[in-house]
Amino acid sequence: MPVDLSIIPPVVKRKKPPLLKRWLFFLFIMTVCNGLLVAWLWPTNKENQIMFFWIYVVGVPVLSWLIFFSLRWLIYLVSISLSDGWNHEREKDIADEIQRGQRYLALKGFCVRLPHIVTSGVLTEQFMLSQGVVLPAVVNELTQSVDHKAYFSDKGQPVTCRIIKQIQFLLIDEEIQKELLQINNSAVVKVIIQVDSDSILTEDAVKAIDECVGPQVPPQAQIIFSSQFGLTDIDNWLDNEQAIGTLLILSVKIHTEIKNGEGEAAVALILHSSPENLYLENCIAHIHRPEKSSPEITSDTIGNALLWGKTTIEEINLLWLAGINSEEATEILFSGCIVDSQSNLLTDNFININNRSGDIGLVTPWLAIILAAGAGSNSYSSSHLVVSKCRQDTSLWCLVVRPVNS
Repeated sequence: MPVDLSIIPPVVKRKKPPLLKRWLFFLFIMTVCNGLLVAWLWPTNKENQIMFFWIYVVGVPVLSWLIFFSLRWLIYLVSISLSDGWNHEREKDIADEIQRGQRYLALKGFCVRLPHIVTSGVLTEQFMLSQGVVLPAVVNELTQSVDHKAYFSDKGQPVTCRIIKQIQFLLIDEEIQKELLQINNSAVVKVIIQVDSDSILTEDAVKAIDECVGPQVPPQAQIIFSSQFGLTDIDNWLDNEQAIGTLLILSVKIHTEIKNGEGEAAVALILHSSPENLYLENCIAHIHRPEKSSPEITSDTIGNALLWGKTTIEEINLLWLAGINSEEATEILFSGCIVDSQSNLLTDNFININNRSGDIGLVTPWLAIILAAGAGSNSYSSSHLVVSKCRQDTSLWCLVVRPVNS
């Protein structure tokens, strides 16, 4: 189940100790009342037994007071012991949950194909430049207006053929092939094929895609078609790391008609889990546990995401916004959730991916992770914060990506 620190019961407050001043006043009242009672009831023929008189007047109330006070103090000590025991177990549960929340995945390899990007080797650097990546301007033949959209050069071909073509390009990538060949034959491997298209895939199309992928992946790999696969599944995987050893995600957006502000894309990324949660160096980046916020982002969401990433907001060098339009981006940046409203720590150091890639649908979170991970060779090689909007339920996800310096 997802890590949720809010369900842990609150701290049990210690009860206040007995007030000595109050108990001494109680002793004084007891002594006075007892003295008056003894003086009234004391026989007149026993005036010579003064010692016993004072024992009854002073000794009995003091002894009674000591008994009552000791019982009260014992009750206090028992309550302290119980509350301290509860709080100790609570802190232990919190530590265990934080340790579970700080599990991460290792990004072993990736490949990105965007129609308006020529060189993928410096993809992150191009996105960092203010005018490094822009959506191409296309004249709309119907309205004669200028649209901004990006699509692959094979736009006129059948959608199924275009999807298979892009998946083939992803699988023959040198980095992807290198990592696939290094997978142990006994490892649990899953391949997620995620297609974002305005055309329904027929059984023949699914079969053709399966036949395309099968020979390129390890023989024991389980191939799954899932348009719903997202950061929720990554969150669940981190709670059951032995279920999958290596995950290959093939996410493609190919549409018959591309609207203004949209773009086509194809990405592949290989994620590896470590059951021991050791520090993995032989990888591109660490992908930390995503934190969900619905419907609006909150300070708690950001705080938890930073906690899972073992970092602080001051250590975040770059903010990546994915699947978020300009209005939503402005609300997030100046809401005070990510930084204090008086600080410009990240308000001037963020990248809205949609403004440069277009709306790429289901591919969005994976591209954001890849872009953040690709900063390991430059001055932004510290932790990156990704805020991504989920297409399925419009919820927001926050996660920390930590590039591993090569």
